[in-house]
Amino acid sequence: MIATDTLRLAARTGARTWLAYAAVELFFMAVAPRVLWPAHLYRPASALATLVGMATYPTVGALLALFLYPAMRRVSDVRDPGRVQAASSLLLLIAANVSYFVLAPPQWSVRLAILISSPVALVAALSILSPAWLRRSAGLTNPWTVSLIIVGVPWLMADGLAFRPDVVRAAGATAFAALVASSSLVVARLAGAGRVGRFRAWGRHHALAWPLMLSSALVLISLLLHQAPLAASRPARQADAAGRPNVVIVIMDAVRADHLSLYGYRRRTSPHLEEFAKGAVVYRNALAPANQTLSSHGSLFTGLYPSWHGAVEPRRPLGQAHRTLAEILADAGYLTLAVVANPGYLRSTLGLAQGFRYWDERVHVAPLASTRVYYLRQALVRIVARLADAPLLQREFRSAPEITTEVLAQIDAAARDSRPFFLFVNYMDAHSPHQVIPASSGAEGHRASPGTLRRIIEREKRHPPRAELDELIARYDRAIAVIDLEISKIVDRLKQLGHYENSVIVISSDHGEALGDRFRLGHGRSLYQDEIHVPLLVKYPHVSVPVAVDKVVSLLDLFPTILEVSAIPQPGRTQGKSLLTRDWSAPYEVLAESFHVTSRGLAIQRAIVSGSLKLLVRQNAARELYDLRADPDERGNLFGRQRVDSEALELKLARWMSTIGASLPGAIAIDPETEERLRSLGYLR
Repeated sequence: MIATDTLRLAARTGARTWLAYAAVELFFMAVAPRVLWPAHLYRPASALATLVGMATYPTVGALLALFLYPAMRRVSDVRDPGRVQAASSLLLLIAANVSYFVLAPPQWSVRLAILISSPVALVAALSILSPAWLRRSAGLTNPWTVSLIIVGVPWLMADGLAFRPDVVRAAGATAFAALVASSSLVVARLAGAGRVGRFRAWGRHHALAWPLMLSSALVLISLLLHQAPLAASRPARQADAAGRPNVVIVIMDAVRADHLSLYGYRRRTSPHLEEFAKGAVVYRNALAPANQTLSSHGSLFTGLYPSWHGAVEPRRPLGQAHRTLAEILADAGYLTLAVVANPGYLRSTLGLAQGFRYWDERVHVAPLASTRVYYLRQALVRIVARLADAPLLQREFRSAPEITTEVLAQIDAAARDSRPFFLFVNYMDAHSPHQVIPASSGAEGHRASPGTLRRIIEREKRHPPRAELDELIARYDRAIAVIDLEISKIVDRLKQLGHYENSVIVISSDHGEALGDRFRLGHGRSLYQDEIHVPLLVKYPHVSVPVAVDKVVSLLDLFPTILEVSAIPQPGRTQGKSLLTRDWSAPYEVLAESFHVTSRGLAIQRAIVSGSLKLLVRQNAARELYDLRADPDERGNLFGRQRVDSEALELKLARWMSTIGASLPGAIAIDPETEERLRSLGYLR
């Protein structure tokens, strides 16, 4: 017969162990990022998520301890608190490692955490079986020690030492684990010597007191620490900007052109943009210079292609030497403001905030925010997501209405200033995982997670159930419709305040989104049209005539266009051409580049478009040539059949690549294959 007091000991120890873990997880998730990186974007825990975690973890710990009590009774003394604690810590280690394997087996940070925590798990197992081992290593079976290792090691690898060389990250994480383990052993020895006996005795009688107090303190700290928008420290330059137009750029992150009803899509996704287009120029063949956010925005703000400005991934941010559009406008007397939703590549630390007096990159997190895979909370999120609608529970960025609220406040504030303003807005709702619920998709009940669809489409190379893919597309379309409505509110406010006529308003996207074609989902890995063909609408100051342009243009062209509209000389070198003074009858080539980070480095792709012809060049892959007018879906490769056109485009691309200057800060070196082709064409020696 099982004694009630021993059952109580097991349940209490399990609850204490998992509550200690909850406190450590909360520290690394919500407190450490705010303290270490005040201007860094992070995923904070909301109050409700914290309360759910605080209640769930000790409950799970207590239930697990009771469930496995009979097994432990067979191999150890269940009346020994030390052995019970070792068993509870071992259960926590097993749960964390199983969670790692299930949620993210490929990640190196997780693998290192498993490797480092394995000896601790072995020590805990030996402590259960042997009193001698328990005496020698009591500190290692402490729940705080175990929790710090299983959370702190992967946190340092993925966040704390992010963007450092792999060897530095691994060494730092290993040193951290060693420090935690050695400190725990020292504290245990001191406790055994009676030097901290009072605290030990108090803690034995109040087993849950320490984790409860620490958790409460961390909750309070996480709620009191707020991330404020960034404001430039230097005073604004006072320049005579009277009469110059306001500049408003709105980027709909990951919105492809062919999913706007304005561009002929079957669903009515953009009725408000259709109304806006009645007084604007619609560029029907606009291409993004890249297929991901950082590179594309770097080009938008500098007028240079990614190979020239160098901002192609987080370890290569936009260099301070580049003079951005915001810096130029600020020097000309503009008030520069930005409100952005993208929590990854629009961080101020990546260089895109240069020149902005106000840069708002804050994130509001919903009750069960999705977190890193090395938090056990992620397993809870996934369980809840299966029972409720994940997009509402897991939003990792501010929604379009939240962004609009802040944008309208900034417009109102700018109206009280005598200077013209440059306002940059980024909406994120259409970005994967398309966190918005469609009003009626016709596929309710068939929703698969983006991760599941990606596994089916990209890894297994098979078509998912049609209903699930239709649901994904419906969510994507609904997100576009939501953004469309929010943009109309910005336009209406500009009209109400009398700013509309004297403003150049640009509405576009930084890249598109693959939705299942060619067994691809998302963006960043190809330069087909679904990833680089973007909408582009421009309302010029004091012009209200609808115009449609079918010629190929690039987002790079916006840099010289805005400066020309604002009567500001172009500084230095730019690669775009003004949309106002371009000779539309002359040939014009547009480039696009892709820099996908792999374990072997950057996988580089490039595309060049001239007229209706498009050439795709990839490392270690066959060239592809398409006639976009006759084959807009890029199904028939003409590379071997139209040799003259192929060679002409290769020559033009080679000329472009030969102009990459080593003196240009941040420039990306030419890959070996392209370098060899340049040599064969006589451009390099």
